[in-house]
Amino acid sequence: MTDATTMAPAPPRAAGQTPGALRRKLWQCAVGAALALLVIASGFILRDNLQRLGLTVGFDFLQRPAGFQIGVSLLPYAPTDSIAYAILTGALNTVMLVVLAGVCATVLGVAIGLARRSVNPLVRGLTLGYVELLRNTPLLMQILLWSAVLLKLPPAAKALQWGGLTLSQRGIYFPSLHLVAGQGMALAACVAAALAAAVAVRAGLRRLRPGAGRALWMGGAAVAGLAVLASCCAALGVFEVSVPVRRGFNFQGGASLSPEFAAMLIALTLYFAAFIAEIVRNGVDSVARGQWEASQALGLSGLTTMREVVFPQALRMMAPALIAQYVSLIKNSSLAIAIGYPDLFWSVFTTINITGHAIEGVLLLAGAYLVLTLGTSWALNLWYARLRRKG
Repeated sequence: MTDATTMAPAPPRAAGQTPGALRRKLWQCAVGAALALLVIASGFILRDNLQRLGLTVGFDFLQRPAGFQIGVSLLPYAPTDSIAYAILTGALNTVMLVVLAGVCATVLGVAIGLARRSVNPLVRGLTLGYVELLRNTPLLMQILLWSAVLLKLPPAAKALQWGGLTLSQRGIYFPSLHLVAGQGMALAACVAAALAAAVAVRAGLRRLRPGAGRALWMGGAAVAGLAVLASCCAALGVFEVSVPVRRGFNFQGGASLSPEFAAMLIALTLYFAAFIAEIVRNGVDSVARGQWEASQALGLSGLTTMREVVFPQALRMMAPALIAQYVSLIKNSSLAIAIGYPDLFWSVFTTINITGHAIEGVLLLAGAYLVLTLGTSWALNLWYARLRRKG
């Protein structure tokens, strides 16, 4: 018989209410408060020291005239423009370099990664040597090497020429298309015709080949649209070809890449293509062998198997590593300062040397790179999430 005076067991404590959990929370709050006080105290000490030296903290200097030249810019720029505009010009130069290098490195890396799986021992050996050499040498060394190579090219009077391509110490020159004055409406009409052709071809392919997939529909529409756009522009004379021609000690006409930009583009492309190649090879190898065998049993060709079966599955495995490489590409583009390419890093540090506002400049630089890297990571992770939902 149970004793009536026996006490019932106490109910268990709710999660998070134990003395140990409470002590941990108190310690976390105390450490956080101590760090906040340390940061505030450091700020006051820094302010007092700067005032003692006669320096002020603020961003008013961004409205001053820059006073320095930027040789490469997407926007019209003059030394009389503000420092803020000069930093913006450098940031756009960074974006241009990163986008072009990222596209080129991806295309080259995919090609080399697939070649690494070749049954030909020569191709496999050459691509392996490329990957090991480029991945295991410092990027800065490669940048300096390509810069030295380009600066050793002949002067303009003895420039190397192959067709319309011209190589000299002053840069790489090549033909370009320029819109003929007064042909804006004609260009708009050509674009409208190209879009209409693309829509019509996509609708036709969906009706005739309903099971072909989105890739075939969009690919066919893109080819049709580009063909119509090129035909209309050629027929109406919308563009004219500008060819570089030597005038004195320089070239006029066409388009050009400065030696600094070309060296950075080549170095970043080759370096990151080596990493992307290994990511692609590992991603393709991760697809089960049964997928290949099933595709062969269905009579699919090797190219169709790779495009429709293997690569879409491998891409889901490769995406996280590819995103990390693209973010690394953005950060490593700051090495352009070593050869004088006027990017974001160069423009901010030139501003610091002129104005003496080192703290504000470093804060601006850190904030700008955080926006570029976190923005890129966020956008690519959205793409990865969509890719996983499709899978």
